[in-house]
Amino acid sequence: MKEMCRDDNHDSDADEDDWIHYEGLDMRIRSARIEDSHNISKLIERSALPHREDDFDDAGWFRFVESNSESGIVAKLGEDRRVTLIAEEGDQMQGLISLTGGDKIDLLFVCPHHRRKGVASRLWEAVHVQSEQDTDPVEFWVRSSSAGVPFYERLGFTIENGRQTFSGISFFLMKLRINSQLNGDTISGAG
Repeated sequence: MKEMCRDDNHDSDADEDDWIHYEGLDMRIRSARIEDSHNISKLIERSALPHREDDFDDAGWFRFVESNSESGIVAKLGEDRRVTLIAEEGDQMQGLISLTGGDKIDLLFVCPHHRRKGVASRLWEAVHVQSEQDTDPVEFWVRSSSAGVPFYERLGFTIENGRQTFSGISFFLMKLRINSQLNGDTISGAG
């Protein structure tokens, strides 16, 4: 079902300055726009559905889906201090990342058929660079799903306090501390 992450509202006339191009890949990363809201909502729901039993009770799943509905995404995109980037290949949305407050990864989802192709890593790299330019964070943090823990660990994030549950949604609080050096900032543990 390759069409499930299709971005039917793709704007092929988008300003090329908004894109980050990757050598050897037909993936572009750009800032999300309000007109992407429907496709972002569908990508999130379809990406999280296989993990529903692991990380949600019924009430938690309802809250998750509602907060990431098209109207929920429109509201999120309008928030101050939020950076949301999407990765696209051709006319298909591959994934997205959303950072709030300059340090919290609020959303990171990749379409199932685009996983293990470096999409999440490239989204993280792009939002991390933008965050350092905007806010110079001391640490990054995320409430990771159980499926996301190995990815964040590869980036150098560590689990704080084990598995937690809040309002029917289970997660692992993970943090990545930034080491400041005289010759510039580097990420602790990233490789």
